[in-house]
Amino acid sequence: MHKATYHGLNRIDKISAELKWRENRRNFIIGRGSFVGSHRFAGLWTGDNASTWEFLKISVAQVLALGLSGVTISGADVGGFEFIPEEHDYPDPELIIRWYCAYSLLPWFR
Repeated sequence: MHKATYHGLNRIDKISAELKWRENRRNFIIGRGSFVGSHRFAGLWTGDNASTWEFLKISVAQVLALGLSGVTISGADVGGFEFIPEEHDYPDPELIIRWYCAYSLLPWFR
């Protein structure tokens, strides 16, 4: 899907070059699933995560491992995404601060 999107957008760019409406624009593709070599076509979002200490630990390890394997544009939802019933609406404030601290040093803050 990443590769097809990349090539499809490049084809649109070639067609629109005559119309000048996408002149000097660059495509930015983010996907969830991936394959070897996908760094040439898209960045990688690690998927839905919860606002827990365990997910913070896992997501930082995922992004670092992806970077070591060549996927330099990667990241997760900072602070978590999924609702945790035990949290009663809001995550622990210290947890959010730690997410922000950790992800301020990683390639993609989202």
